[in-house]
Amino acid sequence: MFKPNGVHEDHTKKPHRGVPAFLSAGIVAAGLLALMLLSGCSLKDVVNPVSELFGKEASVEEETAPSIENYLTTSWVRDTEGRAVVSENGEPLTVMAIYETATGGEPRISPKGELETYPIGEVVTYAPGSAALRPDGTQETYAGGEPVTNVLGIQENDADGNPMTHAAGELMTHGADDIVYDESGERVTYNGEYMTYAAGEEKYDANGEKETRPILIYKDDSGETMTDASGQIRIGDIEIVTNSAGTPVLEADGEIATKQLEPMEPEKVVESSLPEGQYYINNITSNYVFFAAPEVDAEYINLVADEGVNPYDFYGENGIGMVKNLQLEIIGDELPYYEVQYDLEGYAFFTLQGTNEVLTLAGDLRNGVNVMPREAEITIYPQYKYWDDPKYTVADNQKWIIVQEVDGNYSIRSYLDESYAMTVDDGDGIQYANIMMWQYDGRDQQKFHFGQEQAIQKYFEEGTYYISSGLSDWMMVSIGTDNYWEGESIYAYSSDAGNGQAWEIKYDEFGFATFIHKDSNLALSVAGGSAATGQAIVQAESDGGLWQKWIIAPHKYGGYYIRSALNVSEVVDLSGGQARNGREILLHWNNDTYAESWNFHKEAIPNGYDFESMDAYAQNFSSETEYLILVSSWYNEVCVYKGSKGKWTNLFEWPCVTGKASTPTVTGEFSIYAKSPSFDGNMDSPSWYTCYYASMWYPEYFFHSIIYYQGTWDIMDASMGYNASHGCVRLYTDNAQWIYDNVPLNTKVVSY
Repeated sequence: MFKPNGVHEDHTKKPHRGVPAFLSAGIVAAGLLALMLLSGCSLKDVVNPVSELFGKEASVEEETAPSIENYLTTSWVRDTEGRAVVSENGEPLTVMAIYETATGGEPRISPKGELETYPIGEVVTYAPGSAALRPDGTQETYAGGEPVTNVLGIQENDADGNPMTHAAGELMTHGADDIVYDESGERVTYNGEYMTYAAGEEKYDANGEKETRPILIYKDDSGETMTDASGQIRIGDIEIVTNSAGTPVLEADGEIATKQLEPMEPEKVVESSLPEGQYYINNITSNYVFFAAPEVDAEYINLVADEGVNPYDFYGENGIGMVKNLQLEIIGDELPYYEVQYDLEGYAFFTLQGTNEVLTLAGDLRNGVNVMPREAEITIYPQYKYWDDPKYTVADNQKWIIVQEVDGNYSIRSYLDESYAMTVDDGDGIQYANIMMWQYDGRDQQKFHFGQEQAIQKYFEEGTYYISSGLSDWMMVSIGTDNYWEGESIYAYSSDAGNGQAWEIKYDEFGFATFIHKDSNLALSVAGGSAATGQAIVQAESDGGLWQKWIIAPHKYGGYYIRSALNVSEVVDLSGGQARNGREILLHWNNDTYAESWNFHKEAIPNGYDFESMDAYAQNFSSETEYLILVSSWYNEVCVYKGSKGKWTNLFEWPCVTGKASTPTVTGEFSIYAKSPSFDGNMDSPSWYTCYYASMWYPEYFFHSIIYYQGTWDIMDASMGYNASHGCVRLYTDNAQWIYDNVPLNTKVVSY
């Protein structure tokens, strides 16, 4: 301990055993006198108590006070019953009494209750004797007038509300932000237990109470204390939370609220390559319908209650009314975006544009459960409780895992079970298809694209095109001869080198196509402006309405659909499924037939085969069955007839692929004599393949489907209308299946 100013060497030693009684009494009196002086008493105030102690009259003149300036002595420490307290070796415990403090030396009580003092300017030390350093690393010294703060670093006021300051040598306390170093210069940290110095002695405040430092200890969801890799309790630097007036905020239990200056974030569980942001989300099966949240009739939403989820919360009163439900909607101005955000553990949540609603499971996590926008259930991470911008997460049934698949697209899995993914409840992802949960199996209906803007993919550049039917490359979308007036229906006619069959394709800002007839300057339009199966397709003055807007999208089996913007489930179809002159072109519900397939050509198509002449040729043949099939290798056409010789009626006219020059299709009259549901081959193709619905009419010559990758329904080659096969007659799959299912053995086949 540092020696106080003005200490008289002979009077600071502890008294020995056997001192005369009067000396001991004098020491006791001196100690009492010192303590009373310390409490603010004058010399006069202590005369009577001193005289009573000695049992006789004592007088001390006031003018003798200067004679004891700077005089220190020692006094025994006594318990509450007046008995002297001794140390382990039997020596009496003593304290130093101070009569005058003008030179610096206010009393300090040590953790053991002993009186200590520090002269002004001496270096501040802790129990081991190491210097206390300020946050900037400089040594700290005591000086009069420093603000008095409590252990939390809050300014102390006296009874009158005036700020208190430390006098020289008085015990200083440190706020929560002060850095404490041990003897080796290492920082001392606290874990919320009683504070101790480096030597292990407990620290006491000015009232003799044990001190603790208020800190925030990390706990997991179960309330267990979290530790780092070394097993140490995880804590962070803290700051006292105050209100706008600067007053500390109290927790419910009365403790002062704190927040961490450098909060330790929870460990990230999942990573996603998709950045946070605003996205328009579409299924990869259709780039023209996107996530939306229209209101639907609650009666048609099938919900099963999950624990903690009341399905009736999703309904109106008594289960009646309209609710928001996640489904696919056509691209356009009113299409909402979804804000994709991640919590600190990497789980995603999707916020519907302009709301506080996030995509939520509407019941048990099971196959078929709906996904609906619901109010976000916010949970703030504890270490961010008092932050101005707290970090938060949402309820478990509102958390998602965004997984990038090997093809670069994304699946959206549930936090509750990653084996379940958002799935389009429709094979083609058409308009109004529901989004539900289903066990993940990698199908396209479970893969999504996240885009920053709305845009339909364009498969052709703007320009003039000739549009032929997938049933025949010579059957064109046409306007009747010189019928160029508004409201005239659109028909299919065989190619006539472009007369009345050229269309100008243009796109709007979203990618919707319009078809303007080059001669009439009228637009391809849905009659009456209402999309439904059987509705006529007409030409009308262009006005930019949805009834004149179309979506060009790849057909399932080759060519392209032309979908109506009024309802993308309705497509342009060749009525009756027959490629014959004068067939009307109508809307039809999408059913993936070749009558819904169209091809786009930059050049006019030469005149095709005259089907009426082919029909006349058929009348020359007989068949052992009621069916007859003609194959034209020159025009790559197949016609199916029903009836008898001289009375054959044309049922179907289909495009086909016949043999190339090196492996031509045989010609002559033959009969179907064998059938097989499929066969495999490779020959000179790039890989093994499978063909389906094979009907053999000459050894190794079949009617069969387009080519698929071996053992799959993944299309390898769906091209049609030219010479390219090894000799077989290749048909669109549903056409080959029709022959396989309906045409009996021994049916005549004429190839020419």
